[in-house]
Amino acid sequence: KLEKIRIFWVTVISVIISRLVITEFIRFFYYRPRPMLAHQIYQLVFKNVNTGSFPSGHATLFFAMATAIYLYNKKWGLIFLSGAVLMNISRIIAGVHYPSDILGGAVIGVISAYAIYFAFDKINLKWFSSIIAVSAVVAMTSVLLVFQLGQPRIWLSMSRDGLLPKKFATVHKKYQTPSYATIVTGLA
Repeated sequence: KLEKIRIFWVTVISVIISRLVITEFIRFFYYRPRPMLAHQIYQLVFKNVNTGSFPSGHATLFFAMATAIYLYNKKWGLIFLSGAVLMNISRIIAGVHYPSDILGGAVIGVISAYAIYFAFDKINLKWFSSIIAVSAVVAMTSVLLVFQLGQPRIWLSMSRDGLLPKKFATVHKKYQTPSYATIVTGLA
């Protein structure tokens, strides 16, 4: 159990440091326009993007995550690394990044994951597990609450489309909310 918690935190911290700290720091001081803006090519994905191209945030994030997973489980790590490579090749093909943007992001992600992995090797995580457990309960509760809030509206739409009985499309006269669907969701 402690090993899974460790994998999770090494991955999360690697992603945060590489993507939100290092990549944004580099982009603050160095701006390179994206290929689709710098060259006269048809934009497949974006319109009017002003963010810098180097280093690729997607490459940084996914290579950090894949490397962190690889350090704990080689088989799954290779699957995630393959996915990261394919995803970033598609970003080059779409004209969103230059190959050097992807390479720079990959290097940052891999180095960040290794650094965090070895830093976690040096500290004791026993005290950290209770904080993680409480955080997990809070996170799951908030996710379930969001699902509970959204489900009646989904059933309302499905009922209006004829996929559920018309009773699910009943709207409360005063509050204008899907009353029957909300009650069923609460009981389920």
